[in-house]
Amino acid sequence: AGLPPLGFDPPVDIKAPLRPGAPWKPSKEKGLLPADPGLDGGKGGHWGATGEKDWADARWNAMDVGPFMMSSVDLPGGQVMKGLTIRLHDGAALFDTERCAWRAWWTGGFLKFSPARFGVIDMPKPGGEPTLLPATSPGRWLGHRLAGSRVVLIYERDGKRIEESPALVDGKFALGKAEGLSTPGPAIRVKGVVSTEKGPYVIDTIPLPFENPWKALMFPGGHDFFANGDAAVCTVHGDVWRVSGLDAELQNVAWERVATGLYQPLGLKIVDDVVYVQGRDQITRLSGPGVYDCFNNQRPTMGGHNYVACLETDAEGSFYGVGPTTLHRVSKDGARFEVVAGGFRNPNGMSIGPDGTITVAPQEGEWTPGSMICVAKPGGHYGFGGPKEGVEPPLCYLPRLMDNSTGGQAWVTSDRWGLRGQLLNFSFGRSSMQLVLRDGAQGAVVPFPLQFASGAMRGRFHPLDGQLYVSGMKGWVTNAVRDGCFQRVRYTGAPVTLPVAWRATAGALRITFATPLDRESTLDPDRWSLDQWNYRYAAKYGSEDYSAERPDQPGHDPVELKAIRLSADGREVTLEIPALRPVHQLRARYTLRTAAGAPVKSELVATIHALAK
Repeated sequence: AGLPPLGFDPPVDIKAPLRPGAPWKPSKEKGLLPADPGLDGGKGGHWGATGEKDWADARWNAMDVGPFMMSSVDLPGGQVMKGLTIRLHDGAALFDTERCAWRAWWTGGFLKFSPARFGVIDMPKPGGEPTLLPATSPGRWLGHRLAGSRVVLIYERDGKRIEESPALVDGKFALGKAEGLSTPGPAIRVKGVVSTEKGPYVIDTIPLPFENPWKALMFPGGHDFFANGDAAVCTVHGDVWRVSGLDAELQNVAWERVATGLYQPLGLKIVDDVVYVQGRDQITRLSGPGVYDCFNNQRPTMGGHNYVACLETDAEGSFYGVGPTTLHRVSKDGARFEVVAGGFRNPNGMSIGPDGTITVAPQEGEWTPGSMICVAKPGGHYGFGGPKEGVEPPLCYLPRLMDNSTGGQAWVTSDRWGLRGQLLNFSFGRSSMQLVLRDGAQGAVVPFPLQFASGAMRGRFHPLDGQLYVSGMKGWVTNAVRDGCFQRVRYTGAPVTLPVAWRATAGALRITFATPLDRESTLDPDRWSLDQWNYRYAAKYGSEDYSAERPDQPGHDPVELKAIRLSADGREVTLEIPALRPVHQLRARYTLRTAAGAPVKSELVATIHALAK
């Protein structure tokens, strides 16, 4: 796809003076540097210091989830993968939306949610002893609506439209009709915190309504904006909230719970001011108050660690999301579902760029040596499942300490945020954000010096103020400190000191910065440090860091820097590296100054597939 537009084309000063690089001194360990320490400073091994006991949380059982819950349900003798459990007076009834059939009813309680991993890894179980119902012929699921506290199901069978509502009459299961519409609950008002920190990018916080009448859990998994600037935010435990008051001061923000009971929604998109939500079971269209239309439910639903995430649209209006191993597309009218690409391990994020470029971010695990960002091609396969002819390489890998578990990506489309045309990546595992720079089919990542309150999942630019809003949540193997977050990354107008382009050529790495650099500090070899390493593609969960020069030995190679050159305009640095080679990770750390004297301390980590001549 090539580099995105930068807004300038800095000239290269071929007459700029060269400065010798730091002398290369092999370490005592056969010339290798140690690999980076693990998470939490290496405590607790690969996973860090936290474990399953830290992620066990039964609060979902205390939450008022509303009159229904869409989920898979574990019944005696079998599982209902696309279930709709409806709360009745002293029990519940379970409808199978995949077959359009009633499967069971019970008394004594609603659903029991497992405490494991905040409740979202195991299927809920009936709150009482189920009475199984006889099978019926399949139908076509259309959706459901609320009628006061009643739930009305809508489907077709044998060409006939059916609307029915369950009830318990004299302790027995019965079906009938219900009229009337539901109304939203009360709004909860909060005051935001506008940052007073200096720097080009700062974080403003829109507090989540952690204290609310329903004890609703606030683990945001996606958001988008209405034309008037209000936001819709979905949470993984099933809710959708409308958020108003997103102005510059954030002093009168209101949260209104407008939908409940969805199946672990991890993606949300607003089209023509209508909310579409991606759950494990279906894309639901919220057509009005209390109206839950089934837009498309053709994707298979699986339990366990098999989530369906993100919701994006392309220029033609088709919808995209990612599932346990694939990128999928749903037609604009919701009638057709198709798999676009596969071989992704549990991707949690994706994006669609203005030019149609699609990224997908698989998670570290079996046959996925590290978290990575892939440019998805139709029919492409990206490695999960084992060796296969024609496996596509990723755009870039992500160092584990920078991003051990990747969220979504977002393209800078705002004229008011700087860095227009660039690609951003959000880290669920490190509650952070990176700039992703493309050199053709290979990429490099640069961290933003920002920290979110929870694991960053999604980012979108506001249609009115042009700033970036990020939603995130806690889960497992993340450094998140809060259950969730909704925060604004605001551009202050101060000079941006990040790199904005890079290029790997035979014998040289070129890095272009957004701001002119100070010549003396930039040409000082002691202010640069370079190392490299590879990963191993195997069935083992993840990969250690391996020497590129000694493939069987764990560790990093020190990289010899022969000379440094700075362009006449002070923006492009050329690092002469005689032994530059294709490698999974080449890291350049630097401590510099801008031409105006501001500190510039960061790192660029590149994945090099090929060297340009």
